Amino acid sequence: MKIAIFTLNNPFERIGGGIESVVYNLSKSFAKLGHEVWIVCLGNIKDETIEKRDGINLWILPERGAKSLFKRSLVFAKYGKKVISELENKGIEIFNGQAGHSSPLAFYKPKNGKVILTVHTMDGENIANIKDCIRLGKIKEALCEIIKYPILKLWRIYYLLKSDALIFVSNVTYNEFKKYYCFLKKNHI
Repeated sequence: MKIAIFTLNNPFERIGGGIESVVYNLSKSFAKLGHEVWIVCLGNIKDETIEKRDGINLWILPERGAKSLFKRSLVFAKYGKKVISELENKGIEIFNGQAGHSSPLAFYKPKNGKVILTVHTMDGENIANIKDCIRLGKIKEALCEIIKYPILKLWRIYYLLKSDALIFVSNVTYNEFKKYYCFLKKNHI
């Protein structure tokens, strides 16, 4: 099987836990099982680079000085269509990415390959933030979180609809999916 994993940060450079560790371990496991694995990520480089590390094909795209999550996601999406097209020409069957952070997979769905998103967080985190701000008397922050919530909800619905299947990293995220997105009939792992 040929697998492409989309992630904002290069997991071979920033392994401090979280998403990067998940990507690193997942890619290494697939490679040990004999699968061809590609990781597409951003890096602090001038020109895009393709290299091989520990049996993994690493396609690094220039981040163009973008530091914030939003700007990095926009840069990532900019290259998305080209990268997905080239990977499909290489026979990639499975396209994996972190739900919400893998904007190329949301904007440019592969024609032939399946998109399987890994879901780390859902609505519960946003609702908890709103409650915490209110409890601490931070009214301006609470209002910002309340305004942001429906935008994030629409973004979640959009990328969840673009996926062929979902991987939930915990029972909490799976239960929140069932609670808040039961209207989306999706295959899940």
